[in-house]
Amino acid sequence: MKLATTLGDFRRYCDTYEERVKHICEAGFRYLDLDMYTPATGDALLISDDWKENAKKLKSYAENFGATFIQ
Repeated sequence: MKLATTLGDFRRYCDTYEERVKHICEAGFRYLDLDMYTPATGDALLISDDWKENAKKLKSYAENFGATFIQ
């Protein structure tokens, strides 16, 4: 079983998806769920024309922490 958490759990504490990934990984999680319901404040990851490229960058960022998006 893979223990994961969603980036949405940190939306009240972090302004960007990168901050969310960092804090979640520092808490020990290695499997992430990309919360696509509410964009991060000031973060155009999912609402920009470059959303695919932005998602790839976020994936690479998470991989630097040894984390993988599983959903």
